[in-house]
Amino acid sequence: MLHRLQGAAPRALIEAIGRVAWEQESDLPLAVVGEAGYVVHCVEIAFWCALHRPSLEEALISLAEAGGDTDTNGAVAGALLGARDGEASIPPRWLDQLGSARGVAGLAERLITAS
Repeated sequence: MLHRLQGAAPRALIEAIGRVAWEQESDLPLAVVGEAGYVVHCVEIAFWCALHRPSLEEALISLAEAGGDTDTNGAVAGALLGARDGEASIPPRWLDQLGSARGVAGLAERLITAS
């Protein structure tokens, strides 16, 4: 995949994604002072979770507990893990908390069909 990004993405982003295969969790830039929301860190963290975490639940709980920019890191990692594993990866007890918001899936399906 990285070869497809060469010349199309910033070097820092390519290097960050390239590290995730061998990078230890302790090396992740989770709480870098003054760099909350830095997209390169966020993407690196999300790809690391997609490669090293077996479940969406484990990844998101870990990110929430890690501190730093938890909402951004969790949102991007959650989107990537959701794309990897699908809706079935969301714990039922989490879905039960959504109440009427679960209708969003039906709306999304109708929008996809309409397009």
